[in-house]
Amino acid sequence: MKNFIVLSVFSLVFIGCGGGWTPEQEEELMSDCPKSSIDQCKCGVEILKNEFTYDEYQKLKTMGADVDQDLMNRALDIEQVLESSCGN
Repeated sequence: MKNFIVLSVFSLVFIGCGGGWTPEQEEELMSDCPKSSIDQCKCGVEILKNEFTYDEYQKLKTMGADVDQDLMNRALDIEQVLESSCGN
């Protein structure tokens, strides 16, 4: 279940509106990647940075009460994009 949540969060960050991710935030996203392949992680990071802001990523990562249904749906939708674009 934790891998699903991490993958969903990772997915959400790739498709977001961006929002100017800092290099440190990108490194955090890379370190959270559940994949063993660096290339898959880099692919996913690029997708998530374009879909989510860093704040949205943090909300998904903590799965706090402030995660609204729309944000959760976006995370679930991006999971399929990540798998098809970046591989299993």
